[in-house]
Amino acid sequence: MQAIALCRFSYPALGGFQITHDTVQDRIRFFYSPARLEERFKLFEHVALPCLRAQTDPRFSLIIVIGDSLPRPYNDRLRDLVSYIPQIRIESHAPQQHRNIMKKVLARARGDRDTPCLQFQFEDYDAIGTDFIATLRAEATASADLTSRYQAVAFDWHRGIALQCGPDGIGVAQVHHRLNVPALGVHIRAGSRLTIMNFAHHRLDRFMPVV
Repeated sequence: MQAIALCRFSYPALGGFQITHDTVQDRIRFFYSPARLEERFKLFEHVALPCLRAQTDPRFSLIIVIGDSLPRPYNDRLRDLVSYIPQIRIESHAPQQHRNIMKKVLARARGDRDTPCLQFQFEDYDAIGTDFIATLRAEATASADLTSRYQAVAFDWHRGIALQCGPDGIGVAQVHHRLNVPALGVHIRAGSRLTIMNFAHHRLDRFMPVV
């Protein structure tokens, strides 16, 4: 079973974000401001990447989607950061409708639609347990009776840790949050054209069973 993750690294999509902008150029200026990018790179390097490198099950791929206008120094910096994790590849795209381009990226990454597939989103400031891939694969396999009957089945782990970095240092707190991106995966049945990006993550339980 393929396991495919999708990460947006400051990709200036049309729609798909809580902060709105009047034009694409306004979004690009916001996304590529040096202060914002420095913060994203710090979180990506020190929070997101270590847990990917440490996965106990290395059988996954992660596609990072960036804008084709990302300044060259940041583009090079990003590629250097991920060069030691062979499961990661970077795709550069012009600004497009958010959900449409993400569905296309996942569809291309899925090599064989005749076999089932595991998919999850991964934000550039998130971290997952080092056994996330192994656990997701095991739970999907154990739920074969359910996954064989539905085009898509979600697997959700409610409990986690919220990390906050500020001038007073680093704070952590336990959280209980349903359908949260870094603890959520979807099993796509063989033959289905669905992707995890067909749905808003916080509404998955309206469209499929959730374990």
